[in-house]
Amino acid sequence: MNYSDNDLAQIDFPMSTVCKRKITNKLTIPEFIWQQLEEVYKCLSKREKNFSNVRKALYPCPEVNERLDRLVKTVLMFVSCEQENQIVRDFNIKKILVDNIRRISISSEACLEEKTFDVMLQLNEVYKIQYIRKSLESLIDASEFKAYSKRFALFKALMVAFPRQLKSYFDISSCLSFRYFQHYENLVITELKLLTQPLPGSQKKPYAGRDLNKVKFAFVGSGLPITAIMLHIITGAQIALIDCEKMAISKAESFIRFCEALGILSADKFSFLHANVLDIQFFSEVGVKSKRVVEADVVDIASAIPRKTTRTLLNNNLNDVQWVRKRDVRGLSALLYEPFYEVYPKDPKNRYELVSEVAPLQRVISGAIAKDKLIAISSQININSCDLYRLSQV
Repeated sequence: MNYSDNDLAQIDFPMSTVCKRKITNKLTIPEFIWQQLEEVYKCLSKREKNFSNVRKALYPCPEVNERLDRLVKTVLMFVSCEQENQIVRDFNIKKILVDNIRRISISSEACLEEKTFDVMLQLNEVYKIQYIRKSLESLIDASEFKAYSKRFALFKALMVAFPRQLKSYFDISSCLSFRYFQHYENLVITELKLLTQPLPGSQKKPYAGRDLNKVKFAFVGSGLPITAIMLHIITGAQIALIDCEKMAISKAESFIRFCEALGILSADKFSFLHANVLDIQFFSEVGVKSKRVVEADVVDIASAIPRKTTRTLLNNNLNDVQWVRKRDVRGLSALLYEPFYEVYPKDPKNRYELVSEVAPLQRVISGAIAKDKLIAISSQININSCDLYRLSQV
């Protein structure tokens, strides 16, 4: 996949106006990026030191949201391969800064999920289900039905439009809507192509001729299960949610029940497990049910799961599971999350092999993605890539 200079000129990349401003400041792009990262880190780390609890310090508010948005948009900038290499070289010098930014990224993501959980569960306590459902119906845009089911449109209204409406009615100071819904929506739809499109260099599709509603998915590090819910609405698939935090699983189950009452999903298609994932064994078929055994055809691994844990999981716990989708990062996105693909090369000792991937447009153009395995391009608003691994040894 090749891009001309004219193609690049037509792309509206994030931070384009700020990029222009950096030229007047006589900064190179790599220098500008590090400057932005350092400014954001100083602001957020100062808040963290002023609070005894990290999550309290990073809990969504205008100041935190503004800084995190700047952080994300900085990382989403388009850079050339040469500039990206320079930033990677600087990475070794500024490793401590990057480690701290990654920690803040994961903590702030958890805080955002926690706030979203709390808001949704409070809605369930304060308002009658019938009122919420009627409100969601009134907020649905008719154009939504051209691409998605009514269930998806209801879910979007619940996460975005309805909380925004409450803010305007009650003059709430902070926005209650889930600010990254569009990011998840695009990513989930693009990631599905890993299972429905032919593998690179082959005409074989992972699930050709098989309905996805019969495929069993397991989500490792499920947190607020936005991805899982979207996947279920689109495919009707059965999904197991796994998280090491008991509170996350408890809230996820309450949220799923809430969504079922609103007619958004079928709760009996979900199962919930609080556990360390390395204490679980995964099989494509399970004869006897057990708390430490999960049945799955596809295992989805969140980007926040450490790469050491991911590698152990792939080589020791997945048994005969054929497919794994791992949310990963490439290029500048690795400044926010720990990349996995670097430590899991094609090696005879590894049980899984990387067969295809989807990635944001910037990472494709910069050369951070191996184009021979690329099967789809996600929106440039997304940080994450997603890799599909196939079982190569049994």
